Amino acid sequence: MKPNKSNIEVSILISSKNKFAIQNIVDNFKDNKTRYEIIIAGPFSSYNENNLKIINSYNKPPQCHLEAFRLSKGNFVSFLPDDLFFSQKNFLDKWVKLAKKNQKKLVSLKLLNKLNYDLNSYKFHPEIKESPYLPISPLLKRDLLRKIKIFDKRFNATLYDLDLYLRLLKKGYKVLFSKIQVKEKNYSSYSLNQDYISQDRKLLNKLWTEKDLNGTTSIFGDKI
Repeated sequence: MKPNKSNIEVSILISSKNKFAIQNIVDNFKDNKTRYEIIIAGPFSSYNENNLKIINSYNKPPQCHLEAFRLSKGNFVSFLPDDLFFSQKNFLDKWVKLAKKNQKKLVSLKLLNKLNYDLNSYKFHPEIKESPYLPISPLLKRDLLRKIKIFDKRFNATLYDLDLYLRLLKKGYKVLFSKIQVKEKNYSSYSLNQDYISQDRKLLNKLWTEKDLNGTTSIFGDKI
């Protein structure tokens, strides 16, 4: 039976070009009780069965995520990379419970690697004292996303989600780091992000940082 709008709690939205990642993603979510759907947009054949929907799309990752969002039905939404996998059972149930309890907070996942053991690594610019912390793929209320511009289409392939989270922080949201852990799985030595990271980082810095007369860089998020 296909899930319908009334019984889906969470929509997991993924932009991907890795066909072989799909089954791993599906298997990673199967032990949760929370009603959910997974929508994957990328250069694949369209598919729609049970709680998995695959959208054929050759657009940039931000547009792929937007296409997935337009078709999603969950009360909560997460824009999740295709290379992050959860290391705990019933993680979705715990994640939703935290998101419901903390309505004005962006409940972040925690990365299982040496770099991210240090909370400072989650800052927008770790070297800048007032730089805000940024979450990893938090659950966001659908009603909230409907009221704001989700992604800036000037971003090519990466960092567009961070721009969204910075705008939410500016609206008064706070980051809450959960104990829900994820690990990265690299599929190949090549990533689309490698081609565009410098351009997208330049745009993100232009939007969110400034330099004073002494050349000191600060975050517009001083207001955050």
